[in-house]
Amino acid sequence: MGTRGGVMPSFKTNAAEFSDDEVAEVVEYILRLRDQPHDAAIALRGKENFEWCVACHGQDARGNSSVGGSNLLAPRLQYGSARAALFESIAQGRAGVCPSWVEQIDAADIDNLARYLARIGEAVLQLPTLDKK
Repeated sequence: MGTRGGVMPSFKTNAAEFSDDEVAEVVEYILRLRDQPHDAAIALRGKENFEWCVACHGQDARGNSSVGGSNLLAPRLQYGSARAALFESIAQGRAGVCPSWVEQIDAADIDNLARYLARIGEAVLQLPTLDKK
């Protein structure tokens, strides 16, 4: 799935100021990287503007988790990997949060996951701290 807490800027309103055509070109390039149906000629043009994406998503599109950049090659993307979803993400931006899993896993697994995360949180709180003197 997508990044937890990442923020995807709007590339129509940031310094890149992509036109709709430029957004569509980057979408085709991402589709090409994902081995999804794409227009090869348009994807080739999109590769140049993908350079705006590299700082967060990496040259290989596998993501940079240290800045919240998601792996664009993951089997499932948080907001979808269809052409329209990718276009909206690039054009409008996204404020990423952990998505709901209610349709992907059952209630018992959600409960187990929540309990596991709570235990991890408790363990982190019990770690010794370093005195800085």
